[in-house]
Amino acid sequence: MAENERYLQMLVHTIYGLRLIGIPNFFEAMIWASIGQQINLLFASKLKRRLVERFGKSIRWNGGDYWLFPTPDVNANVPVSELTSLQLSKRKSEYLIDSDHSIIDGALSK
Repeated sequence: MAENERYLQMLVHTIYGLRLIGIPNFFEAMIWASIGQQINLLFASKLKRRLVERFGKSIRWNGGDYWLFPTPDVNANVPVSELTSLQLSKRKSEYLIDSDHSIIDGALSK
């Protein structure tokens, strides 16, 4: 469809195959960016999965489990030691908790 649009034709050919990252909200995007800093993508994905499965909620539908990303109010109350037990660094854990508090307090917003 994009090839048939005058303004999108050039993009179709210059960035063909590029996938959009599906992150549903600012909070999750910010946490994901923080987790993934200075580590490889595979390990960052494992850390994110651990965080979501430990502190997020899941719903069961059609025989599968679907995880919801933990909310700032949940993450803000997690001790640093629990985050480091997931293999997040101490400083990264502190940063995530501080970010959660900033969102809750309204000091940080999109």
